[in-house]
Amino acid sequence: MKQRALLVIGVATLALSASAAKKATAPAPIQEVSFTQVHLNDGFWSPRIEINRTVSIPSAFHECEVNGRFDNFALAAGLIQGEHKGDFSFDDTDPYKVIEGASYSLASHYDARLDHYLDSVINIIAQAQEPDGYLTTCVTNKCTRLSGWWGTHKWEKINSHELYNSGHLIESAVAHYRATGKRSFLNVAIKNADLVCKTFGPNEGQIHRPGGHPIIEMALCKLYKVTGNKKYLEGAKYFVEETGRCTDGHRPSEYSQDHMPILQQQEIVGHAVRAGYLYSGVADVAALTGDKAYFEALERIWENMSSKKLFITGGVVLDGTKAAVVVGEDQAFRRHHPTRAEASQLDDGIVQRWLFRTVQFFCCQFQSHAVQHRIYLCRDVSHHPHAFICTNVEAQKGE
Repeated sequence: MKQRALLVIGVATLALSASAAKKATAPAPIQEVSFTQVHLNDGFWSPRIEINRTVSIPSAFHECEVNGRFDNFALAAGLIQGEHKGDFSFDDTDPYKVIEGASYSLASHYDARLDHYLDSVINIIAQAQEPDGYLTTCVTNKCTRLSGWWGTHKWEKINSHELYNSGHLIESAVAHYRATGKRSFLNVAIKNADLVCKTFGPNEGQIHRPGGHPIIEMALCKLYKVTGNKKYLEGAKYFVEETGRCTDGHRPSEYSQDHMPILQQQEIVGHAVRAGYLYSGVADVAALTGDKAYFEALERIWENMSSKKLFITGGVVLDGTKAAVVVGEDQAFRRHHPTRAEASQLDDGIVQRWLFRTVQFFCCQFQSHAVQHRIYLCRDVSHHPHAFICTNVEAQKGE
């Protein structure tokens, strides 16, 4: 308890010091320490990391197995026969996300069995990839049941989630490469990213369209940092700049933060997880290119989010009738006890990914009290070996 109190006090002190600091005129990135060089041995994080390794990751892989996630890749590879499974065009991202988390786990605690398991599932994914690098199994498998998502051919619809699949593929592969040094998954990601950069862009013959559901922006930035190939950074920058332009004639969409160019945006609106992914990618591009204008836009949008739409739990205010939708001004102060599902959709979005980038790239100059929210919420991660999903702290206490 004493360690936890000291940790929270320390973070609070950091937040107060950061908020009092004078604003810089341009981003000044802090060099991150690779996750492969960080090892914790304490009473707060270590038990949660161990539960993640021994319970959460195996359970998540089991769900991928029993719900047909790996079968879809095997079907696309021609290894099995049958019907495509699942209800969404983005089901491919479930294995990618778990592989990413498992890679982080391997870096902190090597597990030969897990390492070999990853090799086996990556092999299936690699065989499912089409010769040109394309990889979305419901399209390869010609699952017409899901054609409402993807249409009749590749890259037809802005919200098909094909680029979302690519983004999580790339992020997962980069994590696996950094954790293990193996290029098996990274090569799949590079091949896919090359196709994305060839297909989308400002030139004649390319598709002029943003990502739809963001994540491809920061994924390409990660790939750039690993490979040094500027093509990926240019691709990420294109998706950021194309947002809100509607060059191809598609309708503007607040839901996807695609209603106006990012440099003109004053308020955070729309789907909260999409917002978290998008602005994290914008922060990456701004930091890697030294773009002051995007830095200023992010500061403006962050201020709106943190002052108007942030709960004490660290979640961003949502419309309870539609998952992960940010609503209007001051709503956070008029609702008392959002459920875990409503108020914490951004655990992997704004509050962690975006906050990390504000600390790393912009030297904590944004309202860093969100760090305290993260620490507060982490205390509720269960130590029970079969209950690793956390619940709403305040709602449980009735406060």
